Amino acid sequence: MQNSPVAIVTLDLDGRITSLNPAFERLFGYPPEEALGKDLDELIAAEETLLEAKRRTRQVVGGDVTRGSGRRRRRDGSFLDVEFAGVLVDVDGESSGVVALYHDITELLEARRDAEAASRAKSQFLASMSHELRTPLNAIIGYSEILQEDAEETGQEGFVPDLQKIHSAGRHLLALINDILDLSKIEAGRMELHVETFEAGELLEQVATTVRPLIEKNGNRLTIVGADRLGTIRSDSTRLRQVLLNLLSNAAKFTSEGTVALEAERDTPPDGPGEWISVAVRDSGIGMTDEQLERLFEAFSQADSSIAKRYGGTGLGLAISRRFCRLMGGDIYVDSAPGAGSTFTVRLPVAIDAAPSAGEAPVEEMPDPGGDAQAACIGTVLVIDDDPGGRALLRRVLEKERFRVEEAPGGEEGLRRARDLAPDCITLDVMMPGMDGWEVLAALKRDPELAATPVVMVSILDERQLGFSLGAADYLTKPVDRDRLRTVLSRFVTDGEPASVLVVEDDPGTREALRRALEREGWTAWTAEHGRDALARLARQRPSLILLDLMMPEMDGFEFLEALRRDAETAGIPVVVLTAMDLTADDRARLNGGVERILSKTGGTAEDLLAELHRLVAGNLLDRSAR
Repeated sequence: MQNSPVAIVTLDLDGRITSLNPAFERLFGYPPEEALGKDLDELIAAEETLLEAKRRTRQVVGGDVTRGSGRRRRRDGSFLDVEFAGVLVDVDGESSGVVALYHDITELLEARRDAEAASRAKSQFLASMSHELRTPLNAIIGYSEILQEDAEETGQEGFVPDLQKIHSAGRHLLALINDILDLSKIEAGRMELHVETFEAGELLEQVATTVRPLIEKNGNRLTIVGADRLGTIRSDSTRLRQVLLNLLSNAAKFTSEGTVALEAERDTPPDGPGEWISVAVRDSGIGMTDEQLERLFEAFSQADSSIAKRYGGTGLGLAISRRFCRLMGGDIYVDSAPGAGSTFTVRLPVAIDAAPSAGEAPVEEMPDPGGDAQAACIGTVLVIDDDPGGRALLRRVLEKERFRVEEAPGGEEGLRRARDLAPDCITLDVMMPGMDGWEVLAALKRDPELAATPVVMVSILDERQLGFSLGAADYLTKPVDRDRLRTVLSRFVTDGEPASVLVVEDDPGTREALRRALEREGWTAWTAEHGRDALARLARQRPSLILLDLMMPEMDGFEFLEALRRDAETAGIPVVVLTAMDLTADDRARLNGGVERILSKTGGTAEDLLAELHRLVAGNLLDRSAR
C-alpha cells in the first residue's frame, strides 16, 4: 500500500479517513495530519459531485463494490478527473471499514477531448471540401454537356469527342471525391443504411444490365446463375448495388477475352440463425498472389504498384465495399491464384434490422396500462406506418414512456385520424404504398389545424436523403441529370405553360449552367448571386419555384429561407435546395418544413435534376404557391 502508485485511502464506516498512502498525498496534496479523521467526500468531492460521492460511499458501506469516474478537488482548489473504486473490508465476519482507490485520468480525458475535437475538425473539413470540390465540378460537367449539345446542333461534331473526354474526366473525379467522403463517413460512424424489402434477383439483373457494356468492351462474356432463386430480402439495395457494380467493374478491368460470372444462392447455415444470400463474382482474369491478397481491402491500396500503373484506380472500391457489407451484417470473401482468376463472394443476411411483418411471429403486446397509468399519460402520439410490426414496436417503446398511442396503417387513414385526434405528435413512415410519407407530410402542413403538429419521420433513408427531415421530400444529386430536373420542374407547370424559376447560386459557372439548362427546356429562368440579391429580385418578380444554394456570401440559404417565410407575400413559394453540403442534424432542423426538395451536389448530371422536377408534376406545390 505504501509503495503503490495508485492513491489508496481507508475509511471507517462513517466515511472518515483512517489512513492514506503517499500516492494519495501526492495526488490530492493533503498530508496525513490534515486528512486523518476528515470526511473523505467533503474533503475532495467537487460541489456538484458531493451528493453522488456520498451516495456511492453509503453503497460501499452497505456491501456493494462501486466503480466510477468523476471530478475531484485537490488541496489547492484545482480539479482533476479520476477513476475510483471502493470495497468494504470484512474482518472475521464484521465490517471494519472501506478501502478506496483513485487513479488520475485527467490526461486521458484531455487526450480524448483533443481526439474528439480533431474528429469534429475533420468532419468540418470534409463538409467544406465536399462543397468546394463539387461546386466547380458541377460547372465542368454541366458546361461539357451543354457544349456537346451545341456542337451536335450546329454541325461541329469534331468537337464532340474532346468534350466527351472532359465530361468523362469530370465524372471520374466526382466519383473519386464521393468515394473518399463515403470512406470518411464510414470511419466516423456517420454512414446510415436505408433498409427496405426488395427482390434481390431483380437487383442483380439491373446491375448486370448496367455493367454488361463495360464487361463486353474487353471481349468478355457475362453469365448469371441463380438470380431467380434469391427471392425477397430486407437490406440496403443502394449499398448492395454499389458493392456489386464495384466487384463486376473490377472483374471486367482485370479480365480480357474471358468470362465474368455472377452466381447467387440462398441458404440457411447449419451453425447459425436465419437465412443468408451469397453472391459470387467470378472472373477468369489475372488473379492475385497471397501477398497481394493480404492488403487487398486496405484503403488506397492495390495489389501492387505495377497493377496500379497498368490498370489505374485508387484502391478505394474494395475497402468501401467491405465496409458496406459489414454495415449490412455480412462480409466479402476472396479466393484467387495468379493466372487462375478471382472469386469475390458477398455474403449477407436475408434480413437486417427487420421489424416483424405480417405472417411473422407477433410482437408481444404490452398490457393495457389502465387506471393510474392512463391518468399519467403525457401525450398522444399517432403512429402512421403500413407495417404492423413496425407500429407494434413503436407502441411498446412509446407506451413505456407513458404516451397514449394511436395507429394508422396508411397515409389516408393517418390524415383522417390526425384530424379526429389532434395528437400531440405524429410519427410518420416514409416508404408506404399508395400515399407515401412525404405526401402525408405535405397534406399535414397544408391543414391549418394540423400544420403546427410536430411530425417525426421514422424512415431515415440513405445518405443521399439526409435532408429529408420534417418537411423535405426528396434528395437528388448535383450535378444532376436533366431528365430528373425536368421532372421536378414539371410539378410547377399549369395548363402546359412553363413555370418561372429563380436560381440562387453564388458560383457563376453553376448559376449560368443551370440557367441555360432550364431555358433550353423551355423554362423561364432568372438568377441571383446570393440571398440578399434574391430578395431584391422577388420584390420585382414572383417565380413559381426557387432553386436555392445554401452556402453563399452576404446572406446564405438558411438566412434567405427565414426571410422568405417571414414575408406573407413570398412564404408560399416552393423552394428546392441545391447544395454540396453534407447536412447535419442542426441544418435539417433549420430547414424544418421550409423546403420541398433537397438536391445534393454529390453526383448525377443536369439531366437528373430536370427529370426529377418533371416527376413532381402530379403534386400540389402550385396550390401552395397560389395561396
